[in-house]
Amino acid sequence: YHLGETIGASLDAKEIPRLLLTEAQRAIQADAAAVLIGPGRQPEIEASSGRPRMVEAMVDASRPVIGQVMETGQPRIVASPSGGPTLPAAILCVPIRAQERALGAVLLGRRVGAAAFSAGDEKLVLAIASEGGVAYDRALLHEQKVQRERLDEELSIGRRIQLSLLPESFPSVPGWEFAAIYRAARQVGGDFYDFIEVPESRGAINLVIGDVTGKGVPAALLMASTRAVLRASSAGASAPSVVLERTNQHLLRDRRAGLYVTALYATLDPASGQLVFASGGHDLPLWVRAGGGSHLLTTRSTILGAFGEIDLEDRRVDLAPGDLFVLYTDGVTEARDRRGRFFGERRLRAVVTAGSAGSAESTAGAVLEAVMGFAGDVPLPDDLTLLIVKRRPT
Repeated sequence: YHLGETIGASLDAKEIPRLLLTEAQRAIQADAAAVLIGPGRQPEIEASSGRPRMVEAMVDASRPVIGQVMETGQPRIVASPSGGPTLPAAILCVPIRAQERALGAVLLGRRVGAAAFSAGDEKLVLAIASEGGVAYDRALLHEQKVQRERLDEELSIGRRIQLSLLPESFPSVPGWEFAAIYRAARQVGGDFYDFIEVPESRGAINLVIGDVTGKGVPAALLMASTRAVLRASSAGASAPSVVLERTNQHLLRDRRAGLYVTALYATLDPASGQLVFASGGHDLPLWVRAGGGSHLLTTRSTILGAFGEIDLEDRRVDLAPGDLFVLYTDGVTEARDRRGRFFGERRLRAVVTAGSAGSAESTAGAVLEAVMGFAGDVPLPDDLTLLIVKRRPT
């Protein structure tokens, strides 16, 4: 009962070795004592009592025995013929275990002339060590749970911050519709999309979609940085390719993260329907014509943040009434089903073409529904982002 009130009541893994040492010495008299915790044959001293030199000498002399005791789970009493002022004449070594797993050992030492350790001492200290092992294991599990909860909370905050970086609303332009979908494979991700206002654009709408290699927190951090760089690079730029070239130079200045970015930047003139875009290694955009037919638009393209010299070009598309311009990340086309098949560009084109008569929002919803239905219970392997621009039919 006393052990339950002391050792068993603690959830502090750092405090339990000290409590274990106190209770062992309360039950068994010893001139030197130590509690060692750690994996393998070289656990470290976490609590000790007695003259430091004697404790150190006792631990050093007992190293071979400690490994055996931890491995077999059986206590041992060792007599030291060289016992003296710095080394106990007798050492009791007892394993600390939990769920058949070795956690460490308890060492008790007595000077020359003191009573020898008995089998009863072994059993008593083993009972105390067993209580300590269970308590220590429970404390470790508790600490892991607390750390997971703290990490989940931090990731939740990070997700809210990341979502706040995405546009709150779409541009309100007569004759045009915009829709977007964002799904992170983890709590935070490396995909992003944005609408960038540039004073000198004279009514043009600048839009971008990007994908940082990798997933999780590292990708999310680079995503936020890249978004800021793209916005800064847009000022005074004469063409989308110039924006991406500037962005590439910024990313090259700090390559320590080892991550890269694909991005597609486009400038839309709502009055004429002219859209000019450049791609930095990004997935091919999809152009769906109101009169029928769809096209994946190719262009010279290089991933950003990897090379000093990149080869980009600006490509022009004239969107007629009823046309759709679809941007997406590889999380859409690389979603897999149970058999490992990719959703692919063919299915994407089919879904968008079938829903092209509806609104941009309904088309985006149809794509998401198709991807999730195709994947079923298979988790998304990557972040998923979709951005649709539609010119309303006259």
